[in-house]
Amino acid sequence: MNLLKSALLAVLPLALAPLARAQGAVYGMVTAQNLGSLTYSTVGTGTASTPVTRTNGSFSPIGGVGGVYYDFRNIGRVRLGVDLRGSIASSTHGADPTSAGSGGRLYTAMGGVRATFPTRYKLLAPYVQGSVGFARTDGGRTPNASFNGALPFENGHIVIDHGLAYQGFAGLDLKVLPLMDIRIAEFGIGAISGITNQSGAHLLESVGVGLVFHFAN
Repeated sequence: MNLLKSALLAVLPLALAPLARAQGAVYGMVTAQNLGSLTYSTVGTGTASTPVTRTNGSFSPIGGVGGVYYDFRNIGRVRLGVDLRGSIASSTHGADPTSAGSGGRLYTAMGGVRATFPTRYKLLAPYVQGSVGFARTDGGRTPNASFNGALPFENGHIVIDHGLAYQGFAGLDLKVLPLMDIRIAEFGIGAISGITNQSGAHLLESVGVGLVFHFAN
């Protein structure tokens, strides 16, 4: 019995070690994004009532990102975790650069896997991440009442399109307090595909800065 107790006492700390090292945090960022290669309609020259389709539209909304991550395992010196995030961003212009209209909006909700790498400077925590989820936007449509009910309005409502979003991120956190980091910068690149009445994948880029608050060590 004493031998069994001794064995359990020896193994238990090893079994609980991954949990003891687990670390979670919530974060918020200000983000600037760009969604490109959008198809939109605009009024053609010469015939004001005739919409013309263009395929090179883009818009750059600014907004916020909120998220939570949980790091739970070490593989060598790399620390792995999971991340959930959502963003809301808007701009005064949609895909059509000539029309202010009601602007464009972009919403995303994504989950993914992250990896943090140690550096010789303990206050710095670089990380990379891959995320996938859903997006919705009306930024590919041009609000113009002269289209007599054509897109982006259907029965008087702005059309909201949905698509599959995926992005890779790279960022750097700087520890300033035991439970708070400054997210110096985060860069993201990916795409949104499957947007209604849009073909192909549409380049999605982002850059953000913010704060990270740890809730476990």
